[in-house]
Amino acid sequence: MKRRVVVTGVGLVTPLGTGTEKTWDGLVRGRSGIGPITRFDASAHASQIAAEVKDFDSASWFEKKQAKNLDLFVQYGIAAADLAMQNSGLVVTEELAERVGVITGCGMGGLPTIEEYHGVLMERGPRRITPFFIPRVIPNMPSGHISMRFGAKGPNLSLSTACAAGTHAVGEAFRHIAYGDCDVAITGGTESVICPLAVGGFASMKALSTRNDDPEHASRPFDLDRDGFIIAEGAGMIVLEELDAARARGAKIYAEMVGYGQSSDAYHIAAPPENGDGAARCMAMALKNAQLNPEDIDYRHPRGLDKSLITKLILSDWIQQHHNILITGPTGIGKSWLACALAHKACRDGFTALYARASRFFRDLVMAKGDGRYPKLMTALAKTDLLVLDDFGTSTLKDEHRRDLLEILDDRYALKSTLVTSQFPVDNWHDLIDDPTLADAILDRLVHNAYNIPLKGESMRKNRKKLTQTGHPD
Repeated sequence: MKRRVVVTGVGLVTPLGTGTEKTWDGLVRGRSGIGPITRFDASAHASQIAAEVKDFDSASWFEKKQAKNLDLFVQYGIAAADLAMQNSGLVVTEELAERVGVITGCGMGGLPTIEEYHGVLMERGPRRITPFFIPRVIPNMPSGHISMRFGAKGPNLSLSTACAAGTHAVGEAFRHIAYGDCDVAITGGTESVICPLAVGGFASMKALSTRNDDPEHASRPFDLDRDGFIIAEGAGMIVLEELDAARARGAKIYAEMVGYGQSSDAYHIAAPPENGDGAARCMAMALKNAQLNPEDIDYRHPRGLDKSLITKLILSDWIQQHHNILITGPTGIGKSWLACALAHKACRDGFTALYARASRFFRDLVMAKGDGRYPKLMTALAKTDLLVLDDFGTSTLKDEHRRDLLEILDDRYALKSTLVTSQFPVDNWHDLIDDPTLADAILDRLVHNAYNIPLKGESMRKNRKKLTQTGHPD
């Protein structure tokens, strides 16, 4: 019989801060953790930006001698597990120890240590290699050290499945609890490979963004201007428990995990198939495991590939059949968040919406004029209910281009509506995060004010009244 599994603890070490509270605060305030690489001189590299953990103090968790013998990915994993266990309030007693497992994921392990000691080997010979070299680099070290730290004597696994390693670890931990192999699992992922070899290797695959002059806006996997992902580091660990056991000890329950699926594309070493078959089968497996139907899901969070294939994946047959699943992936919370949210809301309300960055959109229009596609493009745009242009008010779009763009959209082709966003007049973003109804009301008013799109339905009238009462500006 499948048992119910819940999340009772969370621990994060991320580029937004060490600790769950710092990371969450950074997310809701729209801060970016991406910046110039500081770990080494990256001036010779095509990609010179990364999301580094900036405030991690190893002395908070390890003695100096111990820290010296642990690669950063191990330190991050242990620290995140420690934070998760503190958050859960769980104490591993002698009676419980054999029922507590540790399952972690890691993509590449201690690559910086390998890089360092390859240099030692070449320059100083094999006798200068530390006896801790192997324990520093193998991917199972986080799970081993975490088990020793807390006395967890149950199942102990480490998965190395590239970008999916942490997710696989959580899924396998869920299965171990659901089917009785353990009652508790400390699980998650950890990684730290911001080093010349990793950055150079990913860049040679043309996988990394080279937007070095604008690191805070470089991660844009669902944008037409995407040019690659950002190498990053950190760790995220959670505590999973069997539901009855968690309730019995009075644990705070954050969520219930109900399903897990995995699949293989059997297609290519890096790229997924264009029809999205593997992702579709994986999601279908998770739904079956959870005994849910597609219409039961109201939020889907995809992993952005930052390449053109993601567009074809989002338009795959499986996704289209279940179009009621929200597909979203904004990289920050601010004006881009607003633009994405507005486009999604317009679609939910029955409009046809298009989201684009103003500078790229204008460039596409100019290019279309040159190759004869312009009339066809404008005919298609004329059928669009709502065009959301992001970054319209920034320096990336010249003043004369901005005027030309408005003339094209407003006067010549009379789009049904056009909304341009550059800044959002709300003093506290927490209002939007904590109150989705208020967010909808503000979005309704913005649409209404922009080009007099009629507000439809009783719910919108109530939202307008609520918006007026809050005193938020239009």
